[in-house]
This record gives sequence, C-alpha cells and structure tokens, in this order.
Amino acid sequence: MFRRGKRTMRRQFSLLILSLTLITALIYTVLVDKSLTRGLKEMVQLSIQVEIQEFETRYASNPDTPLPDTGMLNFYIDDWRQAPSLYHEIIPFTDLQDGEYLDVDWSPNGDDDWEGSRYLLIYPHRLHDQRILYAVADFNADKISQEQRNEFDRLFDRGSMWAVSMYS
Repeated sequence: MFRRGKRTMRRQFSLLILSLTLITALIYTVLVDKSLTRGLKEMVQLSIQVEIQEFETRYASNPDTPLPDTGMLNFYIDDWRQAPSLYHEIIPFTDLQDGEYLDVDWSPNGDDDWEGSRYLLIYPHRLHDQRILYAVADFNADKISQEQRNEFDRLFDRGSMWAVSMYS
C-alpha cells in the first residue's frame, strides 16, 4: 500500500517559502526585462526630442534649414515618399498621431534571428507653420557587429539569469 509522507507544519512552511521564492524570482525577471526595455526606449525618445527642439529653433528663423542628419535618426517633413521603401512596408502610417510615439519591431526571420531585424520608433511633430516633422529612430541590426549583438543579448539574458540564480 502506498503511504504518503506525513504532513507537518515544517514541510508546509518549506513549500510555502519555496513557492514564494520562485514566484518572486519570476516577477523580478519580468521586471528587469521591462525596465531595460523601457529605459532604452526612453533614452531614444529623449534623443528625438532634443533633435526636434534644436531643429525647430533653427527652422523658426530659417525655413530652409536642412533636416538633422544623425545616422540613427531620420527626419522627413510632410512627405513620406522620401522615406525608404521598407518604412512604407512596415510602418502602419494610419496609426501615426501627432505628438505620440509609435514603435515597430520588425523581425522578418523570427524574434530570435538578428538578420534583417529593425526596431523603429516614429514620432510625428507639428511645427509652428503646421507642417509635420516625422522623426524616425531606426535601429538596423545589420549595421551592428556580431560582438555588439552578443553583448546586447547578454545584457538582457544577464538580468533574467541573475534573478533566477539569485533565488535558486
């Protein structure tokens, strides 16, 4: 006959502590990942705002002011036809609203494959003359080295693995 172990307060308490520890590790892992992602996004948003403010100041005194050229940030006034064809394919332009960020995460080969992946953060901003300045932060995975990709992956994996190992 099968005999179950005796249920003791000590065993119940140990199971409770183990359960709480695992739940805490899981919650911490999720929070670390979200915190890193949010921090990166806020950093990019700040960069966009700084570039827009600097451009807007120059543009107010000279409408022929050239658009900023930062390499990572692309700017367009009124006309999306100037934008690369990929933008036309992956950005849902009907979702763009003045003064609101829209992010697009595009991974043509799946979420785990860096090749061809892009992360875009788009911000339409209405200028003083009612023209719309579109700012696009374009993170192209093909422009970063394998070492940089590995470091980025480690950054996110480290936070998750650290939380799990800390509570194991």
